[in-house]
Amino acid sequence: MGEAKKPQPAPDNELWRVTEIIVPEYHIAEVEPFFGGEKRRVVYYMDKEVKVGELYKLTADLDELYMYPS
Repeated sequence: MGEAKKPQPAPDNELWRVTEIIVPEYHIAEVEPFFGGEKRRVVYYMDKEVKVGELYKLTADLDELYMYPS
């Protein structure tokens, strides 16, 4: 039995795609890296409307989800 892998902080400015809103009341979403990789759950910024399929960036310190400027 191996140890569970600890999630690493997201690099600044990396794009992530929202795959699912897990718990809307608590602002929890599942995201995957735009260029491929492991999915992870994050708490997103409460003042933003987050949509499944849209691209966002994560801050490395708080794992908060911010809309990527287009």
